[in-house]
Amino acid sequence: MQGLSALSDQAFGRNSAIRLIKINLFLLIFFIMALTWYSFEITHLTFLFKFLRRGLTIDLGDNERNYLTQVWPWDYVD
Repeated sequence: MQGLSALSDQAFGRNSAIRLIKINLFLLIFFIMALTWYSFEITHLTFLFKFLRRGLTIDLGDNERNYLTQVWPWDYVD
C-alpha cells in the first residue's frame, strides 16, 4: 500500500485540492475523447452538424409527427 500511495503522490501531488482538480481534468479529457469518437464513428458528424444547425431540435418526419400528435397523448388518457 505504501508503494501505491507514493505512486499516487507522484502522479497527482500531495495537496488534496490539486488531486481533485487533476482527477476531474482527466475525466473531462476522457469524456471529450469519448464524445469525439462517438461523433465520428456512430453519428458520422453530419448528423451532429445538422442537429446544431437546427438549434438543438430533432427533425421529425411526417409519420413521427402524426404519431406524437394523434396516438401518443391517448396512451396516458386511457
